[in-house]
Amino acid sequence: MTKIRAIEATADFPGLLKKVEAGEEIVITRRGNPVAKIVPMRSKAGPTAAEQLSLWKKHWATMRKKGKTTSPQEIRRWIEQGRL
Repeated sequence: MTKIRAIEATADFPGLLKKVEAGEEIVITRRGNPVAKIVPMRSKAGPTAAEQLSLWKKHWATMRKKGKTTSPQEIRRWIEQGRL
């Protein structure tokens, strides 16, 4: 994680964005105190493996309560479609 003063962030904002796009987290400080944090957005590739597992578990528990079962392939398709 990189710390940078607010005045420097203002002067080189496009450069900061390039660093963030590369995966770096940047903390902006004012008078030595942290005031903001710039972090990369989650990739457009979809949910992470941990998020997929969490979604799958939630859905599985809900369907089990209703007495229904859903295949893992169907749940994965729903996740990819953004339905879960």
